[in-house]
Amino acid sequence: MANGLAALRYNAGLENVAQNWSNIMMRDINATGSAGFRHNPDASAQIPSGWTSSAENIAVNASADALFAAWKASPGHNANMLNAGLTDFGFGSAQLAAGSTYGAQLVATQNFATYR
Repeated sequence: MANGLAALRYNAGLENVAQNWSNIMMRDINATGSAGFRHNPDASAQIPSGWTSSAENIAVNASADALFAAWKASPGHNANMLNAGLTDFGFGSAQLAAGSTYGAQLVATQNFATYR
């Protein structure tokens, strides 16, 4: 219970949303550059039913450890990760092409939701 919070529950449905969005961003970044790096406008419709609140973090970085460190260092992203009201999470990532705007880094998505 780091930070005095209960652990988030892994949610395969949220992971599916996160992985699909990471794949879309990878495709779009490889094709159009930084314009492809954006939040999922349809996440609320894609999150498995029964949720009452949700949040999303996205990032591009060299490794999973660097992604997490960047989210932790960002007040808004860290607030999502430490939101005691959120109960479930899913994570997805995809490798960008070496010639993309960001080079051969990872693009990643974290989706969170509250379920009773």
